Amino acid sequence: MTHLPNEPIDPHRPHTTHYSYEPPRPTTVGTQYIPVPAQPGSVPLRPLNFSDFLSGLFKSFAYSPSVYIAASLAGSFSCLIVAASLYFYSLAGAVIALIFATYAVGAISISVTRGIAGHRTSLSQSLKLTVRGFVGIALQLGILGILLLFITSANTIGIFLMMLIADVYQHDPSVTWVLAVFFICLLLAIGLAFFFVNFAVAPAAAAVERVGLFRSLKRSWRLVRKRYWRVLGTTLLSVVGVQAAIGIFGALLTTVAIPLIPVIALLVGDGLTSGAVYLLVVLLGLLVGAVLIAPCLGLVVINVLQYIDLRFRHEGLHHVIASEDAAGQKPFIPGTSAYASAIR
Repeated sequence: MTHLPNEPIDPHRPHTTHYSYEPPRPTTVGTQYIPVPAQPGSVPLRPLNFSDFLSGLFKSFAYSPSVYIAASLAGSFSCLIVAASLYFYSLAGAVIALIFATYAVGAISISVTRGIAGHRTSLSQSLKLTVRGFVGIALQLGILGILLLFITSANTIGIFLMMLIADVYQHDPSVTWVLAVFFICLLLAIGLAFFFVNFAVAPAAAAVERVGLFRSLKRSWRLVRKRYWRVLGTTLLSVVGVQAAIGIFGALLTTVAIPLIPVIALLVGDGLTSGAVYLLVVLLGLLVGAVLIAPCLGLVVINVLQYIDLRFRHEGLHHVIASEDAAGQKPFIPGTSAYASAIR
């Protein structure tokens, strides 16, 4: 249908000479009808940009608030157990911490993925769906944790050697071996970081698609390899934002806690038992840890949205969910293929 020169423009009639028309929420620019991407859930069904990641971060919480609160507490408890395990050299504590961390990452991965299709996730659903892919998620977290540990260690050794070179070179110029070790550590850190980025969305793939260790690693490698710099840039920006949020939350907590110190001292002096004081300290530490761990869980949300974005770009998954939404169907959550999954 074309528009005649002297004919008044009807805003309700689509102009379809060169533009396709989709019923859901069209917008007009002059006489051209531009279809707006469907958005049944937390993010628009199209390849995402960084602003979509930020808006999806907050909108995802609205779909599953109980899951995020439980994940924050689980992450905080995991950090407390890790600290205790390092103090007592306990391997059992590290295993328990990994269990809590696995639930936190798995529950968020599933709730975010369900949220893009308009599903709300309850606490019991998050637990049930996380258990199905529990082993794969735990193994992925273990691998990423080991890679991160080696990257941090290589960077630390490299910085130490750099300081040593600057100090020793003034007295003994023959420090070529130190320079060699420094560059080896630098190359090792860069190489490990390369693998870390390529395996970054493996936990999300293990949680959502319920695949094992090697399949989720392969899945992540295939999704990230052509978008490596995009994933790296988004991850670095997210890490900077998380560090800033932790600093702000820490300052606020310190401001609130300082006036409470005399009150706690007064309560202890009035006859609280040592067990009650210990329990109070643990509970307060758990709550403070949950507040501080929340930005880190935001980093997990960004990572899952990157996984979704890569599936949008490489597999056209957003078209499948959008067509189901336009047809009046309840969109399924993404699963093991490029199409929508029947996992509810």
